[in-house]
Amino acid sequence: MTEPDPDHGPGHRESRRGEPRLPAAVAVIAAVALYSLLPGQLIVGPRYTVPVLELLLLIPLLAINPRRLTRETR
Repeated sequence: MTEPDPDHGPGHRESRRGEPRLPAAVAVIAAVALYSLLPGQLIVGPRYTVPVLELLLLIPLLAINPRRLTRETR
């Protein structure tokens, strides 16, 4: 029986891939689209303020590492 490596825990994998960013990006884009389609009575302030802010925050997030969120990119 092999001994566990003291430097790595029992659940450690040598090459962790991280979490994919695509589902989160798609959810943000869907939220922007849904907000843009709301009737005027439900919107606070100008119609495109919130969607523009959401997209402006999404751009740097995707620019840092467009594919995966790993411990190094947090």
